[in-house]
Amino acid sequence: MNAPADYLGAIVDAKQRAVKTIDTVSLDQAIQTFSSEQGRYPKDLNELVQTKVISRLPDPPFGMKFVYDASSGTVKVEKQ
Repeated sequence: MNAPADYLGAIVDAKQRAVKTIDTVSLDQAIQTFSSEQGRYPKDLNELVQTKVISRLPDPPFGMKFVYDASSGTVKVEKQ
């Protein structure tokens, strides 16, 4: 009886995972571009916009936030 609800829940979860992957991949590419141009990782994600590497930061998926580690140049998505 719960199959339709379970199926819809699985679809929503898959979509959120896909969005998180796309957003982090695009941010990773922007960080690498910044690093090759500047010789260092950005201090924060906003520096990618300030230096015009990207036009704006992507919105994180609902209920999530981007977490950036400037020492390693990595970004991930976590629950708020």
